[in-house]
Amino acid sequence: MKSYRLSMVGKLYGRKVEKNVMPAKISDAVSRCQKGKTSGSCMDFFDIINDALTNLNQFDDECRPGLTEEKPLFENSKRFFLIMNALAWGDKVPVDNRENWFSQSNLYVYCKNKNFLKSIMEPEAFDGLVAQSIRSFPYEKLPFDFDENSDEFINNKAINKLSVEEITAKSIMSIRCDGI
Repeated sequence: MKSYRLSMVGKLYGRKVEKNVMPAKISDAVSRCQKGKTSGSCMDFFDIINDALTNLNQFDDECRPGLTEEKPLFENSKRFFLIMNALAWGDKVPVDNRENWFSQSNLYVYCKNKNFLKSIMEPEAFDGLVAQSIRSFPYEKLPFDFDENSDEFINNKAINKLSVEEITAKSIMSIRCDGI
């Protein structure tokens, strides 16, 4: 585990510079991605998660379930899954493109992350993560000045108007990630 942590210092783990602790880049990358909602604003987030997952080749398969204890990796992988699902969904129910603006390389990282989570999480826990994502999807785009406490906002959830199966079929979660 030590070599993995060293390979991710500065990205997933903070680093000490003299007497100061420099925070990990992942926090800023997540914030920029959530605010910008574009491929450019999310590039660092995608790159950090891709590096984190690629560096997992240091572990044998039987050691992977223990990675749920590695909070920076596990929590950021779950966060990445939720954010990617939300970004692909967009402001309203997708009409025809469930991947939104994601490139093939973005989809590859998404699938790699999804497969990683499925490999280390109990099936019920992964299903809970999927359900959390589904509950967050909006049904239609609201005006710019909407009130988060209004009934309009609270009731503007796809889950209130579509079945779980319909939502899943329209979301990025329905793409096949086999063989990645």
